[in-house]
Amino acid sequence: MSNPSFGTFFELGGRGAMESLSRTGLDYVIIDTEHGCFSEETTADLILAAEKGGLVPYVRIGDIRRPYVLRMLDIGARGLIVPNIRTLKQVQKLIDCAGATAPTAPPAGGQIRGAATCSPIWRNATAASS
Repeated sequence: MSNPSFGTFFELGGRGAMESLSRTGLDYVIIDTEHGCFSEETTADLILAAEKGGLVPYVRIGDIRRPYVLRMLDIGARGLIVPNIRTLKQVQKLIDCAGATAPTAPPAGGQIRGAATCSPIWRNATAASS
């Protein structure tokens, strides 16, 4: 039997609030860019604060257009929560947008995940395997 994981939504607050949240023992956080008022720059900062504190950062998005999906993955989201998907065509569009930019494990050689950030988890995994 596997252990359950626990997390929460993050709709208000900044880096300090995320750093405090990371000390609560939670496993993950969902940064809500659909309802929260976060810019991409703020979202990137929150992702880094979450990862630094040991939380897995997921991002809830409200837009499935390719540039937005790719930016969220490029800035370090470990996964996307996508509400209001109603058709198989929308699912296929989302998969096509994400493509191979959302790996579930570090790529060979510890490659940087995105243009804007390098996951400290990957950096540590690469260092441990050296």
